[in-house]
Amino acid sequence: MGFVFELLGVSPVLDVFQHQTFRQHPQGLAYLSAPEARLDPFLESARQVSPDRGWNVDQAVDSVVRYWLRNAEAVNHWQQRLLESGRECLLVARLGDEQAYRNDLNALLAE
Repeated sequence: MGFVFELLGVSPVLDVFQHQTFRQHPQGLAYLSAPEARLDPFLESARQVSPDRGWNVDQAVDSVVRYWLRNAEAVNHWQQRLLESGRECLLVARLGDEQAYRNDLNALLAE
């Protein structure tokens, strides 16, 4: 099973908390957040959520690293947006298996 990681944007801390607490997320997807645009916090989050979801930790972590190495421009963009947004915001990302991404997209298209 392959994994996909992507940076989604910048959001206030309270919105991230509410999204994680009160929204039902498709199985196979995890939303991660960090107060800075650095690789280490996202790697640690990927390591933490993977066992709970039955994911291969090494594959999930590898997808985060590959994104970071291949998308420097996007990382820099979101780093700048995060700096502009102030201290009470987080950088939000999504990690999931490829099938969960397909299912989520199909659900959005069906709405």
